[in-house]
Amino acid sequence: MIGKALMALGMVGLVAGVHAAGLVIVLRAVVLSKARPRITPRFWSVLWLFIWVPLTLIVIHLFEIGLWALFFRWQHCFLDSGSSLYFAGASYTTLGYGDVVLPDEWRLFGPLTALTGLLTSGLSVGFFVAVVGAVYQSAIIRDSSAWASQGNSKDTSEYGSRAAATRKYRGDRHIGRSPADVSNREEEWQ
Repeated sequence: MIGKALMALGMVGLVAGVHAAGLVIVLRAVVLSKARPRITPRFWSVLWLFIWVPLTLIVIHLFEIGLWALFFRWQHCFLDSGSSLYFAGASYTTLGYGDVVLPDEWRLFGPLTALTGLLTSGLSVGFFVAVVGAVYQSAIIRDSSAWASQGNSKDTSEYGSRAAATRKYRGDRHIGRSPADVSNREEEWQ
């Protein structure tokens, strides 16, 4: 029993390490991409970023499923590699059909596989949301700079900060109000 607990701990550590390394590699690529927050994002570079980041995250998850499948095959939990891969994928994604199950002495590894899948998937979703947020924030900064370059005041003291002025400007421009109207309705925003 202690041996299996150590194997479980080792697999969780391996999968977490692979996932962390994958996120670091993707993060470096995002920082070096043309859509990074320091550069005004272009449509095609942002679109490409929103395609390859999720695809890369999926490849990382498939690799982690493969690690679980190799472990189950190594421990002779299944007769063939296909069943190992199928079970690992169904458990990792928490789909869990139940048509293929682990032997009794390895049953606790099914929920452990699902737990690592949940945690690493959550990390991937959080990572992608952070990437989208960074691109969106750079677009706000670009719009704020464009607004200021059109002769509008760079002094945002009436709003408290440039970011607050930008939020108010962006919110009102879509409903036909000018930034000057925003200052008249400042109480409504707060």
